Amino acid sequence: MSDYIHGYSDKEQSRLVSQNEVLSKYIYDRIDLSGIRHLAEFGCGVGAQMIYLLWHYPDLKITGIDISQAQIDAAKINLEKAGIPKSRYNLICADIFVDQLDLDVEALLMVWVLEHIKKPVDTLIRLREILPPDSQIIMTEVYHSGLRISPYPDHIMEVWRETIRLQYEMRMDANIGLSLGNYLTDAGYEDIDIRPYPMFWDKTTPIARREKFDYWEGLVRSGFDTLVEHGIMEENYWDRVREEFDSLRSNEDAVFYYSFIQAFANT
Repeated sequence: MSDYIHGYSDKEQSRLVSQNEVLSKYIYDRIDLSGIRHLAEFGCGVGAQMIYLLWHYPDLKITGIDISQAQIDAAKINLEKAGIPKSRYNLICADIFVDQLDLDVEALLMVWVLEHIKKPVDTLIRLREILPPDSQIIMTEVYHSGLRISPYPDHIMEVWRETIRLQYEMRMDANIGLSLGNYLTDAGYEDIDIRPYPMFWDKTTPIARREKFDYWEGLVRSGFDTLVEHGIMEENYWDRVREEFDSLRSNEDAVFYYSFIQAFANT
């Protein structure tokens, strides 16, 4: 079984691309890369962030780094499909604790990555060691226990709680956003700035609210598949979860709240 809670299936790789299409406008709302010429993305996955940024910053070059060759292979295909010139990016499959990396970059980006890493402080220390002096690190991370949905969906939240618990059992942290400031401090970074980003939708924003319920169903399903794989839940339980999502989408009084957390710091 994979240590990555969502796995590396074709279905999951497609979900990651769709995820960025939904969330990128929020992730990059407070991030300005206009002064950056060369960026590294650690944990680049299937290239979804790279595609978004390369389209929005025409003078930017990105080096994508991931420990999974399957993700790097998918990123290569996705970047080619998106029509991004190969001169604007580089893809590296590497373990930063084993492989030697020479990162001639001005900043490093991490999006939904540190939650899947068993030794986050050691990883941040290692990244600081291989980054040039005066580089910037920009991180976006989860705070999954902060999810609130009304009316309360018992079965959705049961899957959500079990996914969080399994991630902790795997020695990873589904609430790591809360600790970003502490970890960056422990790893020796400077000028640390922590910014929670709340997302709230109700009947005043029905289109955005439905979009988030559609997206969240895919996210919950991804975690649910891993729970089934570990023998924690039965496949037929998903019928109840799907019914709750259908009910929420049709309920004009439904409310969705979630907050991710971003960190900015310098080496």
